[in-house]
Amino acid sequence: MNRNLHLSLLFLSLILLICQCSSVRGEFDWLTQGSYAIYELNTSCIIKLNETYLRIGSPTNATVARYGFTVVKIDGNYALLYVSLNESSVLPVLFDTSSLSCLVWVDLETRDLVDRDTGEVWGKCPFWIYPWEAGANVTAFGLLNMTLMWDYVSLVSEASASEGIYSPTHSFLTPIGYFNEFDFIAASYGNKPDPTYITLGTHSFPLSFQSLFHVEKGLLLISDSNYIDDVLAKKFSIAVCQGSLGRIEPDYSQENIGWIVGCMIIYDTNILRGSDVPTVGGGFPLYVPLLIGVIVLVPLAYYVYVRRLSKRRS
Repeated sequence: MNRNLHLSLLFLSLILLICQCSSVRGEFDWLTQGSYAIYELNTSCIIKLNETYLRIGSPTNATVARYGFTVVKIDGNYALLYVSLNESSVLPVLFDTSSLSCLVWVDLETRDLVDRDTGEVWGKCPFWIYPWEAGANVTAFGLLNMTLMWDYVSLVSEASASEGIYSPTHSFLTPIGYFNEFDFIAASYGNKPDPTYITLGTHSFPLSFQSLFHVEKGLLLISDSNYIDDVLAKKFSIAVCQGSLGRIEPDYSQENIGWIVGCMIIYDTNILRGSDVPTVGGGFPLYVPLLIGVIVLVPLAYYVYVRRLSKRRS
């Protein structure tokens, strides 16, 4: 191929790259005033930052709290969130109130939690993640003067493809519907050979957890047995929530078992909705549409180039 064709293909590749980046790095279309997500927080114990350790009950008989956010307004590249934690019988014991709430500003480009009066960045927004963060070195949150990085952030579909698996083995059942394995971006912490231990008072435990975010909307859907974020820690003085929502066996085959897992799970939202039936099977790697686009557009560009070249010669 000559120089002009090389330049044409390079230009086409740049267009595809720009299109791909703009689809994931820009603001989500749901980041508008009134968008909300509420999570059900089942926890067997809550640990406060002031070294108060309160055991609420067993994981099968745990206190349910409601935790979530509402977008109050969008101001340029920032979103103002109203975050609340309520409907928990333990809150009056820990805080002498039945509801905790605060307002936080989020930088929509970085997900940084920002004090707009001082410019201080004091944490990361925990409620969504951007697809471009998969495979990147991303801060999970700060806790007890530590900055914790995710061990990995990956598209579940790409992880499955690398293992030669293109069809999910089960669906996840949530209060807003079913989601299959390919619907998630998985972010995990605590898989290192030397785990991070937290000691509060006389209690010490390894810090490990995994969170699952929706692959298209980026919204947090499930977080497993431990849950912590910068809002809970720095606004509500809650260090860690521990617990499990357990396993659900719906009325379909054992091979396609459904699960509700995690310390925290999506309970209600106007941002997305899951399927009414299990979505097992039919997995489709996310890179395939881009590959198809390249296969179609490259010959087209070459055809246009050849036609122009033939016209010039004639």
